[in-house]
Amino acid sequence: MAEVKAAFPRAFRPLLDPHRYKVFYGGRGSGKSWSFATVLISLAAGFRYTDTTNGFRGYSRRLLCDPRIEPLRECFVHFNIQYYLSVMAPALKFRVVEIPVERVYPDDGTVPTKVVGLRRNFQALWEMVLTVFRHYNPQS
Repeated sequence: MAEVKAAFPRAFRPLLDPHRYKVFYGGRGSGKSWSFATVLISLAAGFRYTDTTNGFRGYSRRLLCDPRIEPLRECFVHFNIQYYLSVMAPALKFRVVEIPVERVYPDDGTVPTKVVGLRRNFQALWEMVLTVFRHYNPQS
């Protein structure tokens, strides 16, 4: 697997130091969960992403029709298709380009997100872990 270097905010660099156990705590706006997700998916993909949790994406027909991908399976029902395609595209040598986007929140201060509560956060994390360990790869 190719070595991937991910930029981490200075405050989080101690998390990368070698230790037997690490604990990651995230809070609203802390960025810890975003950085963790980005590093995890980037390592699995062999491609340095800057934001793997952004839902704004575009994929070529060639990628989506590639028999090694098979994106139209029943196992993809929540967040896992997003993670799976992020890992598989560079792994299969498809060109990946990140374009910066800006997230603008409503004037009333609400944060539109589907990931609310412990259950949904755990589900997103679990699907990410399954993706990293190639659980969703098509059976040969």
